[in-house]
Amino acid sequence: KALISALTREIALIEGPPGTGKTVVGIEIMKVLLAENNRANIGPILTICFTNHALD
Repeated sequence: KALISALTREIALIEGPPGTGKTVVGIEIMKVLLAENNRANIGPILTICFTNHALD
């Protein structure tokens, strides 16, 4: 549900307690956006995380 929401809206906020799949959803979103960016020229992708470690 979060993956579809993030891919069909201009802005998405994904939050939840530990172990609920936020990282997995984020990785899948990035895979789709990067694959489509080559074809559809989506433009810049902004990813914001609470810590630098989370962004790595």
